[in-house]
Amino acid sequence: MLLKKINNFLLILFVFSLPFTAFSVFKIGGRDIIFSWFLVFLLALLNIPKLKRPGKVIVILYIWFFILFLSVANLGFLEGFIPVKGFTQLLMVIIMMIHLVVLYVLFRDKTFIEIKKLIGVLIFSTFLLVLCTFYQYSAYYLTFLPQIDVFRNAEIYFIYKGTGIEGWSGTYRAYGVAPEPTFWASYLLIPLAFLVPYLFSSLRKFWIKKILFFLFFISLILTFSRSGWVSFSVILLIFPLITKIPPILKVSYFITILILITVFFGGVIGNYFEIPLFTDISFEQRLHAEVTALKIFSTSPILGIGFGNFEDFTQRYLGTPFLVTYNFYLRILAETGIFGFLIFLLFLGFLFQTLIKSHAAIRQIKNSEIQKFVQGLLLAFFSILIIWLFSEGYNFSYIWFIFALMISLPKTLSRAT
Repeated sequence: MLLKKINNFLLILFVFSLPFTAFSVFKIGGRDIIFSWFLVFLLALLNIPKLKRPGKVIVILYIWFFILFLSVANLGFLEGFIPVKGFTQLLMVIIMMIHLVVLYVLFRDKTFIEIKKLIGVLIFSTFLLVLCTFYQYSAYYLTFLPQIDVFRNAEIYFIYKGTGIEGWSGTYRAYGVAPEPTFWASYLLIPLAFLVPYLFSSLRKFWIKKILFFLFFISLILTFSRSGWVSFSVILLIFPLITKIPPILKVSYFITILILITVFFGGVIGNYFEIPLFTDISFEQRLHAEVTALKIFSTSPILGIGFGNFEDFTQRYLGTPFLVTYNFYLRILAETGIFGFLIFLLFLGFLFQTLIKSHAAIRQIKNSEIQKFVQGLLLAFFSILIIWLFSEGYNFSYIWFIFALMISLPKTLSRAT
C-alpha cells in the first residue's frame, strides 16, 4: 500500500515536471540530470519486477537501438577512433527508452479516470508556467520588473539568455522554462492538443478549458516560433478529420492553410525576390543543413555515418560544422542509414496503428470524455511528428510520456467498457 502511494506521488510529480525541460537537479560525471529524468529513474527502481514484459512496440524500439549501436560501432571500426559523442547519444536514447518502458508498465494498470487526472496535472503545471511566461514577456517592456530565470540551468542544451529579440520576427520572444523559444512552443503543442477537442462544444460547457486554451495559445504566439505555429495549424487541420463539426466551421481551416503557406514559405519567397520584409536568413541556414544531410546520407546509405556524429562528420570532411540538421528524420537517415530510418518509421507506424484502432473502438464506448482524450492524444502525436520536421529534439520527457500513453491505451480502454 505504501509502495503504491509512493508510486502515485512520484508519477504525479513526474507529470508536473514535464514542462521543466531545462531544469537540472544535479550532475553525474559533469552531465546534467533533468528533473523529470531523475523521477523516472526513481520510478524504475520501485517497479523493477514489472519491467520484464515489454510490449511489441517496445521490442521494435530495442531493435532500433541495436541498429544505432551498430552505426556507432561501425564508425569506430572504419575510422579507427572512438566516437565519444555517438556513445553519449546512445546513452541518451537509453534514458528515453527507460522512460517508455517504465511509464508503459505504470499506465497499463491505470483506469481512465486516473489517466485523466494525470492530464489535468500536466495542464495545471502548464498553466502556472504560462503565467510565468506572461510575466517574463512583460519584464522586457516594464524594465522595473526583475528578470526571473531559475529553472533553466541545464548545460546539455544551448540555453538562450539574450535580450529576447532574435530570429525572423525581430521582436521579443517568450521561452518559458525551455532552452529556447522554439522548444517552449514545441512543448505547448501537447497541452493545446488535449484542449482542442473542447473548443467546439457548447459555449456553456468546459469554459475553464476554453480559457486555458486561449492562455496557452497566446503563450505559443509570443514564442514567435514558426515551426510551433505551423505545427499547431496542421493539428487544427487534422482535427476535422477525427471528429464531427458543422461544415461552416470547416471553411475556417482553408483560411488556416493559407496562413500556414504564407508563414512557412515566406522565407522562400523573400529570399528569392530579395524582399526585405520576408527575407529569412534562418530559413536559408535550415535549408542548407537539410540538403547537406541528404548528401551525407548518399555517402553511407546502409548504416549511416554513426548516430550522433553529424557535427563531427561535417567538420572533418566538409570543413563546415553543422550543429543540427533542423530535421530529426533527416538526422536519423544520415546518421543511421536506411536500416535505422526504416525501423524508426516502423516504431512510429505501430504507435499510429495502436492509436487508430483505439480511436475506432471508442465509438462503441460512447463516452464523450474518452473520445476527447483519444482525439487529444492523436493530435499530440501528430504535433510531435510535425515538429520533428523542424527540430531534432527527441530527448524531452513529454514526448515519451505521450508515446507511453499511446501504447497503454488499449488496456486503459478495456477497463472503461
